[in-house]
Amino acid sequence: MSYSLSYSARLARNQALHTMTTRHRGLIRLAMTAGLLLSAGLLLAAGLPSKDKLHVTALEYGSEWPLTLTEGDLACYDDGAITLKSMEGTEYALNDKALNGGYRAPLAIWKYDEDMAGGVNMPLTPLIQSGRQLCRTTPS
Repeated sequence: MSYSLSYSARLARNQALHTMTTRHRGLIRLAMTAGLLLSAGLLLAAGLPSKDKLHVTALEYGSEWPLTLTEGDLACYDDGAITLKSMEGTEYALNDKALNGGYRAPLAIWKYDEDMAGGVNMPLTPLIQSGRQLCRTTPS
């Protein structure tokens, strides 16, 4: 009779260990899934991480803002091409590398300098300087 009690006790202990291990695995899986979902949510909330992009507005630049658009996303690509993407999705070239890379010239959105006679466009320099700061390597 003691043999059967011993066997029953071992069986109960093994079942308890199995249940605990299964619960433990489930908790680990739940924690990992929650961590992945949290990370994905943070990435989406941040607009997907990219140190190569920056949202800029006319308000930030004041009278130096050279465009008719009021805001856009500055980007610098690996080849040094600096662009500004409008909220409508059109990406405009701000430097020669971007123009040579096939991006649209900013002529349609480029403001004239009202202080200068003869219809001179405002310098894109403030945006290009901000764009250069996004570049991994300094474009020439």
